[in-house]
Amino acid sequence: MESPPTPSRSHLVPCPHPLLLQVKLTSRDPAPPPFKYVKGGGGIFKDMAIHDLDMSRFLMGEEPQEIFAVGSCHIDKSIEVLEAPESYDTATIIVKYREGRTAMIDVCRQATYGYDQRAEVLGLEAMVMTENLYPTMAKTFTAERVGMADLPYDFFMSRYIEAYKVKKRCDSDSCPTLARLLPLEK
Repeated sequence: MESPPTPSRSHLVPCPHPLLLQVKLTSRDPAPPPFKYVKGGGGIFKDMAIHDLDMSRFLMGEEPQEIFAVGSCHIDKSIEVLEAPESYDTATIIVKYREGRTAMIDVCRQATYGYDQRAEVLGLEAMVMTENLYPTMAKTFTAERVGMADLPYDFFMSRYIEAYKVKKRCDSDSCPTLARLLPLEK
């Protein structure tokens, strides 16, 4: 089966930046990392949410003006002994951009249904969203249930296998930025 097309910036940003109002990003891992990984790693903001912050900056096309973040521990109680932010396994970040435009990021170290990464961009003229990737795009329809036949990929390495293949073909001399290899549209 063919994999679904990869969204590009042209898909996610259908209108000029001033017309963008909100960005919503969700990132959830299938299971918490080991205590050893969390301790000394900088916590959920540094090892997980930082990627979503970068994505919000990319989508908004500018640097944030203000950032508000809050975290808590609900999943892995063993990390509560660590200092904040390493003691958090769940967090929400609000990012304020010029003219009051915002991004909302929610991250969690556990999603029992698999790796969860979604994005939504709301503009004055359109809304674009990306959903989780699944091993197949098959859906089941029964009297009890309508939905995806498979769970989402359970690990980021499975989800980004195509990106890793492109990266592997690329070295720093022949390809200074991965973006040059990625198609704008499929």
